[in-house]
Amino acid sequence: MPRTRIILAAVTAVVYVAAVVGNSLLNLAGNANHLSININFNQPTLWLIALLGLLIAFGLLGRYAWAWWLGMAVCVFQLYRLVNRMVSHYSLSHLPGLHVFLLFGLLVIFLLLLISPKAMASCHR
Repeated sequence: MPRTRIILAAVTAVVYVAAVVGNSLLNLAGNANHLSININFNQPTLWLIALLGLLIAFGLLGRYAWAWWLGMAVCVFQLYRLVNRMVSHYSLSHLPGLHVFLLFGLLVIFLLLLISPKAMASCHR
């Protein structure tokens, strides 16, 4: 079961990277006021997100402890950034787009998959 959680967490990390890069490709932001991961390919943030996400996914598949710790740290940081921006820019009458909730959901799923002690113990190399 812990091995399955690690594999699912790695798949979730790859899906998150695909969603962020896909959002940049499709440019789902309607305007500057719309909360989005509005990143284009000449910004280093997109490359950093893609590189870290794929590095974490491959590290988790190899069951490395550094990948577990890096995944937890990056996930908590991204959740903080996303929630902070949502709270400061939106109210219940003006909600962000569906893709923002998709990214939030992926981060929460990733965190829940990695948070168990058995999943942490299975990443022991």
